[in-house]
Amino acid sequence: MPRIARRRLIGTAIAIPLIVSILIAGLITIGINDTLTTTGMDDYKVYSGNFTDDHCLNTTLLAIVIEGTYVDIVAQAMKIRCNFKLCGNLINPNPTQFAYPEASTPINITIGPQTFIFQQNQLMLTQAGSTFLSGDYNHYPLDSFSVGFTIQGTFGWNRTAIPLHVEMRGIPNGFLLDYKIQTIQPTQIAVTSKVTRNYTVISFAFMVSISMWILAIFACVLASFLWIFDKKVEPAYIAMTISLLFAMPGVRNSMPSAPPIGCLLDEMCLVWVMMLLAACVASHFVKLLITIYPSDGTRKLSDSDKGTGTNNANNDVKIQKTEIIMFE
Repeated sequence: MPRIARRRLIGTAIAIPLIVSILIAGLITIGINDTLTTTGMDDYKVYSGNFTDDHCLNTTLLAIVIEGTYVDIVAQAMKIRCNFKLCGNLINPNPTQFAYPEASTPINITIGPQTFIFQQNQLMLTQAGSTFLSGDYNHYPLDSFSVGFTIQGTFGWNRTAIPLHVEMRGIPNGFLLDYKIQTIQPTQIAVTSKVTRNYTVISFAFMVSISMWILAIFACVLASFLWIFDKKVEPAYIAMTISLLFAMPGVRNSMPSAPPIGCLLDEMCLVWVMMLLAACVASHFVKLLITIYPSDGTRKLSDSDKGTGTNNANNDVKIQKTEIIMFE
């Protein structure tokens, strides 16, 4: 076996297991990190105060567990899910079931911009709602938001304020939240939080942006080499560059939780990349036109044209010979 071929074989034998090992190690690392992150999400919760089941025996109290489920940056809202637990005189002494609490008196609960109304003896089922989100997503993926709302409630026909206990939890996918609870008074509690992108979203967004720039730069290098080395423009070059041009908006939208086109990242990446690719397409067409129409203004004969001209010349010779014979 030649020495060069042997080196290539050894290099391939070393490179393939090394690349596979790196991929497996990377996937295992991502899986372990995701498991640890998910466990942290489940354990992350804040309270407005200490609460045990003993409080429900002798205290009139409404306990609310609020979980953040989804962040909608376009609608500037965070969706929440609320579960309720009644204590003391608020509990119906003769419930029809035990899966959900039943109120012994009418209860109104205001969480942020919405109010949940429960009639007497009505099941207090899990409720879905939303709260306002403030921030500017034009700095994606380094944007940050803030959320804040108050919680209060009343019970009875005379609308007496209810003492509250609030537990806030939940980390929506793709975001990091830092909940803080402030007890304004026992019957009114405020929840605030800072909302930022998690490291996976930030890393993936920058990776996609860098990939877009790399593809655009290679397309520019290809277009430049066609001019520098005076090479013919192949149809595949034009098709590939046009495909990249129209694929870039889709690649950009593949970024996780990406806002509509027009943010700062688009000004730094998408706009310039599409301009470069459009310039490459124009360069290919100009090069192709120059190849078809030479600078001296003469038209190159194709093979078919050359064949037609040769046939015409042969026919002219045959006609002249025929005329000479007839004349003689």
